[in-house]
Amino acid sequence: MTTPSGTISLSQVNTEIGNPTTTNITLNNTAVRYLAGPPFAPSGSAISMNDLRGRTAQIQATGGNDVITTGTHKIHVFTSPGTLTVNFVYPSANTVEYLVVAGGGGGGTSTSPNFNGAGGGGGGFRTATGFPVSTGGSYPVTVGGGGPGGTPTTRSGGQKEQIRYFQQ
Repeated sequence: MTTPSGTISLSQVNTEIGNPTTTNITLNNTAVRYLAGPPFAPSGSAISMNDLRGRTAQIQATGGNDVITTGTHKIHVFTSPGTLTVNFVYPSANTVEYLVVAGGGGGGTSTSPNFNGAGGGGGGFRTATGFPVSTGGSYPVTVGGGGPGGTPTTRSGGQKEQIRYFQQ
């Protein structure tokens, strides 16, 4: 859900951040500051109701080699080992989707005269939605090396590579 782009009320802000509509909040509330976004969260300059127009409650997280924003989603891409660190979670937005892609194994090889090496095996994947995260949580990500091609003496390929994606 997203707050209206026109006139908004604190009850609509409460709904967006997952509180009952009658909850007593102020513009200095941590969840409200995160909803307003940078440069207001987690602290900073004063917030007005205008800063909350058209905003969507999102998990605030860091980590990955790249962060891609598409619509209201942020995708954290890991191509090397790292940690997804969750800075803030709303009651209304406290799960992520994940996708793990494994690269294929390296291809085999042979010696002349036939040069009849084979291609490497295809990689697999795992995905899930509704993976719960919490404020202050750290989620380690392991990324392995790619599979090397075979040599004329081994004739077999190598292992797989893993790339992990987290979508908020």
